[in-house]
Amino acid sequence: MITYVCLGILILFVAVKSAVYMKHRKHTPSSDELDLKLLSLINQKSDRHD
Repeated sequence: MITYVCLGILILFVAVKSAVYMKHRKHTPSSDELDLKLLSLINQKSDRHD
């Protein structure tokens, strides 16, 4: 009986962790998105040094 309770708690824990992971998962940016982001970061840093 205790084994079933432990298994139930484990299944609930895994389900909650999976739901949180799926909610906070980010999409993989494409190469164009990465290029634009890097260029904007470089431009911001060069503007500060002027």
